[in-house]
Amino acid sequence: YAEMRGRIKEADVSAPVKDGPYEYYRRTRAGEDYPVFCRKKAGAPIETAEETLLDVNVLAKGQPYFSVPAIVPSPDHKWIAYPVDTQGRRFYTWRFKNLETGKDADDRIESVTPNLVWGSDSRTVFYTAQNPDTLRSDRIYKRELGKAGDTLLMFEEDETFSLGLYPALTKKWIFIEVESTLSTEIRSHHPEAAIVL
Repeated sequence: YAEMRGRIKEADVSAPVKDGPYEYYRRTRAGEDYPVFCRKKAGAPIETAEETLLDVNVLAKGQPYFSVPAIVPSPDHKWIAYPVDTQGRRFYTWRFKNLETGKDADDRIESVTPNLVWGSDSRTVFYTAQNPDTLRSDRIYKRELGKAGDTLLMFEEDETFSLGLYPALTKKWIFIEVESTLSTEIRSHHPEAAIVL
């Protein structure tokens, strides 16, 4: 254990990913178990411009297991969505943090996959859900934050296929991936029509 721990760089910063006016990245600190998700204005030095968006060490206090694999910024950069797993079974609860107030919204999406894409209005989200027994990602839903009820947009009946959602780098399209071991199909959706998939 000591040898393996000794090979890990505990204080580290990931490569920044530019998204609009910001660069998003994660950092780890020596002696802490979980990442800290951050951003800064594109081109600005980290030392003077870093903004902490989510400190997973704070959220994980008192939890025997806690996982936040990523954050997803909204197109207007006023929100982040982040998935939380406290059981280790890959069932995540999506939470939504308002970056202007620093508080989470009341909206939560429970027992789903860590796969979510924002609509272009920064209020609508699309996400995938899994079969509770096989864990196959087989459904795509839409939710408008602040409103009750989610809409099922797609169900993949073929048990050899799974569904995934991915944004294009241009943010002009959302890609729906229908994938099996031997074949993959990609469909597209224009996020300007965030209500219709």
